[in-house]
Amino acid sequence: MDSLDSFAWPDSGDAVDDTSPHSQTTDSRNSAETQPPPSATTTSSCSCDEPNAAAATATCTRPPGGRTKAPSPFSRIAARTASYSGIDPAAASRGLPSKWEKVGDVAIFKGARDDSLVARCGLHFARAAAEVIPNTRVVCLQSGGVGGELRVPSVAVLGPVLPAQTTTVHVENGIRYTLDITKVMFASGNGTERMRFSHIRADNEVVVDMFAGIGYFSIPLGKHGHPKCIYSIEKNKDSFQFLVANIELNSVSGVVTPILGDNREVGIEALGIADRILMGYIPTPSNFLPRAFQFANPSGCLVHYHYVCKQSEKEEMPQQHFVTACTGTPWQFQVENIVTVKSYAPQLYHFVADIKIHH
Repeated sequence: MDSLDSFAWPDSGDAVDDTSPHSQTTDSRNSAETQPPPSATTTSSCSCDEPNAAAATATCTRPPGGRTKAPSPFSRIAARTASYSGIDPAAASRGLPSKWEKVGDVAIFKGARDDSLVARCGLHFARAAAEVIPNTRVVCLQSGGVGGELRVPSVAVLGPVLPAQTTTVHVENGIRYTLDITKVMFASGNGTERMRFSHIRADNEVVVDMFAGIGYFSIPLGKHGHPKCIYSIEKNKDSFQFLVANIELNSVSGVVTPILGDNREVGIEALGIADRILMGYIPTPSNFLPRAFQFANPSGCLVHYHYVCKQSEKEEMPQQHFVTACTGTPWQFQVENIVTVKSYAPQLYHFVADIKIHH
């Protein structure tokens, strides 16, 4: 199962791996993240950086003092799309998707407001976006959430050149992730949790990552945490392929062991010996707690438990899940810490509870 991180929408479950300083969802109307360097910014007129000034809907205003305000990235993309395709500039501004995230050299736009408009001018839109967003080779559109237990993203390639190679390398906190954005997810919003795993000390610990994905958490922990070994279990064959590649890419093959299959059926070599367990699957991995207990070292094990709920429920939900799972067993638990990962949907948040379990 692919870990959180990707292209998950609030109405579907996703294995955890999204926002990092290097892979952020950007509202291109307001963000300056993708503004060109100063040498490329227009200062002489409101639309001189557009291919067709008459078509540009992005207008610069000259505030008191004479300084020119540059158009937003989305305004520039919409204006260029209108110029290249001949569509109405106002329609371009209203109907084209305005939010994206960058994964490697791929820009992934979300939520087209007018699907028919994107269908008519998708290639022109991709060309414009690739010109405006720095270091962009491929432009894609995410048309929905991730699908099924294997967390496959709904991503279509728009251009600017077709067919396009959709495998990329994304660098975050010194870790390199190779992935195909049309096959596996990468959740930019989980960047803070991935960063946390770059700083966790797991000296000489046996670790089991039950939802490893492409190595979202296993690899930073294996790279910096000094564990004895990490058993990284992944069910999605495409994700597993990239997990294996990322282990080699980050030189952690001596620490991280990839295992293909359902974590309820594989990983028997790790039963009863895990000092730390990663359960990065949302909205909740509660159905997998019995297997986690089988992996856990009875003398003590720390579980990183991901879940989604309202802010007011963040303490109650993991308590309820672990009470249910521990009933009738010798296991006891204590919630040691709760981390807020990101806003997931209106009034819903993605949390991670660090829970100590033992006999």
